[in-house]
This record gives sequence, structure tokens and C-alpha cells, in this order.
Amino acid sequence: MNVKPTENEIHNDFILDYSDKLLSPAEEKSLTEVMVYCDDIRNSAVAGRMMSSLVKKLPEIRARVGFEQKMAALFAMELENETRMANFKNSQNKELIN
Repeated sequence: MNVKPTENEIHNDFILDYSDKLLSPAEEKSLTEVMVYCDDIRNSAVAGRMMSSLVKKLPEIRARVGFEQKMAALFAMELENETRMANFKNSQNKELIN
């Protein structure tokens, strides 16, 4: 399915990339030109840059040792349970049996 992004999604992507300083010089120039005329985009871009700066200042917090393995095991058990329930439902479906 080929879905075209909306104008708002394109603006949001540009603002996110602007916030993270990922735009090419030409893209940044285009965005800054739009920001001169559009208060909403300018305010979003300035807020995005501020938010990005604040997030980078947060301390890094690591998960406890073994957390990832425990989560992987829980996900595996949940997937196994879902598969078991789906198989049970399919085994009750007479159309699939005949």
C-alpha cells in the first residue's frame, strides 16, 4: 500500500530533523525561510530544538543486569501463549478439520 504523507507529517519530520540537526544545508535554509512566515512552524522548531537540548542533558540510566533477558523471556512466553490459543481455536474450527 502506497500512502502519501500529509503536509503536516512532512512538516513534523522536518522539525524533528531540524531539532536533531540532521537537515542538509539546503533543507535547513528552506525551513528557516518558512519559519519567517509561519509562526506555528517557527514555534514548533524552536521548541523542538529546546527539547532536544534538554533531553541530551539528562543522565543516562541503564537497566539492571539481566533485565533484557527477563523481558525477552516474558515476550517469548506471551508469544507462545498466543500461538497456543490460536492453535486451540483453529482446532475447534470444523471447516479447517474437514
